[in-house]
Amino acid sequence: MFETLRKLMTQDVTAVAGDAANADHRRRLATAALLLEVAWADDAAAGAEKAAIGVVLSERFGLDAHESSALMDAAEAHRHDATDLYNTTSLLRTALTRTELREVLEALWRVVYADGVLEAHEDALLHRIARMLGLDHAELIALKLRVRDGA
Repeated sequence: MFETLRKLMTQDVTAVAGDAANADHRRRLATAALLLEVAWADDAAAGAEKAAIGVVLSERFGLDAHESSALMDAAEAHRHDATDLYNTTSLLRTALTRTELREVLEALWRVVYADGVLEAHEDALLHRIARMLGLDHAELIALKLRVRDGA
């Protein structure tokens, strides 16, 4: 235990910066994986949904088209390897502020409404994800209506 504390106290700035970059990458990957999970909720990620994900990733993380595509590819692999949504939502719930979590949920709604159709299972999935992110029903509905109504 003391050895672990000593290492934490003496690690160099480069290691800390590397850890921060790694944590940022994990948050980006988790966000992209959730966006893809929602896009595939109806068993077909339509072009409009994938385009919406690209826009969200570009806006949220300041990525160009190539970087967004690479992140989507990595997230797709992550999504296929994941056995459930718990680890992904747990990472985001502990790493993001409540405002950032609401932004993620709003982005999820944007993907759902990208094809102009809200399927019942998409709605149920977003309710489940919102609960797992620690957001309440009122926040979920407010964001849903904001995206649906284009506000």
